Amino acid sequence: MNLYLYLISLPILLISNFMMFMFSSSLFMWMIMEINLISFISLTMISTNSELVMMYFLTQSLNSYIFLMSAIMSKLSNLYQFDLLVLISMMSKLGMFPFHIWYIKFMKFLNWNMFFIGSSLQKFIPLMVMNMYLKLKIHLLWIFMFMLIFSLIFIPLLAMNTYSIKMILIYSSLIQLSWIISVMIFNNKIWIIIFLIYLICLLSLIEIFKFFNISYIYEMSKVSMFIKIYLILNILSLSGLPPFLGFLIKWMYMNLSSQFNYFYFNILIMLMSTFNFFFYMNMTMKCLILWNYNMKMFKKKNYLFLKFKIVMIFIMSIFMLLIYEIF
Repeated sequence: MNLYLYLISLPILLISNFMMFMFSSSLFMWMIMEINLISFISLTMISTNSELVMMYFLTQSLNSYIFLMSAIMSKLSNLYQFDLLVLISMMSKLGMFPFHIWYIKFMKFLNWNMFFIGSSLQKFIPLMVMNMYLKLKIHLLWIFMFMLIFSLIFIPLLAMNTYSIKMILIYSSLIQLSWIISVMIFNNKIWIIIFLIYLICLLSLIEIFKFFNISYIYEMSKVSMFIKIYLILNILSLSGLPPFLGFLIKWMYMNLSSQFNYFYFNILIMLMSTFNFFFYMNMTMKCLILWNYNMKMFKKKNYLFLKFKIVMIFIMSIFMLLIYEIF
């Protein structure tokens, strides 16, 4: 039964994401959101507590209806307040600050496969809706910029003292969302490349955590030094440290924002990125001080398939760089 659910729901979930490229009508976007929601819930019901699934369903459904009603009222009245409600409903669907509490409660109990889908694929449709509205409603940009700044300030502070890997990745996801939307403000196409870069970085980390069954930072002591270094490099990539792939996100942002007169906003964003970098460095240092004392129980494991995945992720990273050069 579980296999049938995966075979039916997962393709529908993927197709619903691609369908967003075909429609710009608010009604069709709402329908796609509902199809996507049903397919994701059917997948999460296999391994997640029913109360958490119900919480996710109610939150997403409520925000979908707020989006639909606000979009209709916006066309009828031309009031910017309804456009703002559309963006707020999408922020809530994404679990962005200050609507992050439900998102954290739900995500931390998912298995690694569903965690990856919830942190990546489930964010694409709300981001597409936000992109369409930000492109058409220029007067909302300044309001949205300040909301992003607050997100970049408070999320690293909330994540500072956590040792749970899933919690760290949840907070990291919220930070990366702020960067993606910051780029979206200046360019309505490049953000998709940044989203794919984040997806690759996240996938490379989750594959390791899933393979070694790592849930907390102190459990990294059970992996080899090679894997530990690989983890640290991926964490540094997420932090946006050059010359790693994640730095391309900040590079794109600075390249795009320099074409517009947002000097003070750029200074604030760069200052906030130092808070973000400290959050990632804190995680890196915790990983470094954990030395591998006992590897006997892991020496017999076959890492061939894991190494193949790592190589494929590296090739995808190079491909992302080539795509950016083409754009």
